[in-house]
Amino acid sequence: MIKIPKHSIVAWMAILNRLPTRDRLSSFGVHVEIGCVLCGREQETRDHIFFIAFFFPGSSGLRRGTSGSGSSSSAAAGGSRGRRAGRGAAEPEDMLILRMGYELLPNKFEDMLEELKEKNNEGYNYIMGIPKEKWTNAYDGGFRYGHMTTNLAEAINSSLKGIHNLPITAIVKATYFRLGKLFATLGKESFNLRDAGHIFHPRFQKELQPMVNKSNGLYVLPMSRSDTVFRVTEIPQPLQGYDPTSYSVNLEEKWCDCGYFQALKSPCQHAIAACNNCRRDYKSLVDPVYFLHSVCKVYEMEFPAIGSETEWHSNQTWPTILPDPQVRRDKSGRPNSTRIHNAMDMPQRERTGQPKFCGHCRRPGHTIRKCPSRTQHPHDP
Repeated sequence: MIKIPKHSIVAWMAILNRLPTRDRLSSFGVHVEIGCVLCGREQETRDHIFFIAFFFPGSSGLRRGTSGSGSSSSAAAGGSRGRRAGRGAAEPEDMLILRMGYELLPNKFEDMLEELKEKNNEGYNYIMGIPKEKWTNAYDGGFRYGHMTTNLAEAINSSLKGIHNLPITAIVKATYFRLGKLFATLGKESFNLRDAGHIFHPRFQKELQPMVNKSNGLYVLPMSRSDTVFRVTEIPQPLQGYDPTSYSVNLEEKWCDCGYFQALKSPCQHAIAACNNCRRDYKSLVDPVYFLHSVCKVYEMEFPAIGSETEWHSNQTWPTILPDPQVRRDKSGRPNSTRIHNAMDMPQRERTGQPKFCGHCRRPGHTIRKCPSRTQHPHDP
């Protein structure tokens, strides 16, 4: 480690006691807390950080991430897991339910379900009346591939953008021709990649590469003669403040305790590390839906080009529908949007049930125009 330049500088500064610890910063006149970021009990010095704090018996800072440096305390609390726990304690119920739907692990989902029960028992009873496999990633068996209904609805926004205020006929035409152009463009791209010898789409390879990078350095322990069951351990960096985490991986059943393998149908870093241990190609564990030949099947059917309506040869047997001119929108001015509003469009005050306060006296029950303590303006009604 000493041969690495960055580590050499830190080690040399530690030997000379030149590290910017809190006791040295305080001696320079910087106003900081002198307590240790790891244990929070004693003054932070070089000797305390390197030789005492990490091995301090019953150190509470390693579990809850005491105040001080944000990055140091978050790492001691377990990274994002500590921040997520702190955020979930005060988050609204609707955001908690949203996280429950996206959660991949059943045990974490049950923990959030108990948290919802403590906050709102009526909401808990309503949620329990809906089958979990219909709205959660943790119990859907991987059929959604990690996507939710909102993700699928957002996928067609590019085709519907800017046409929601048009008449029905114009909306149908715009949707048809925009989708025809989209399928032609993406289909040409996918077929060219397949003909060039690519197995996966570049976007999927970009998502898979971080998993391959994370698989390096994991400790893999084979647990079966057939090289199908493994115990994979993530070795934390020195002085991170938490114990190594182990996961059970079953390559035959495509299962990992982290939940990503069975939810996304794509090998996680633990499954890739297990494959490297048994000299197996991890690409064989990827679901067929990610292969380019499956993507090309989506674009096999093309939208036929439609010519002018005057060239159509058809015998119309249905009556012609004419619009009522009395209900036609006014051409002048900005058109009014008729989009159906839902809970997402409501202000935060209405969703949380907070009363509306007067802008003058800051009391609930009336507005500034009807405030009894305000002198009436001559132009007010």
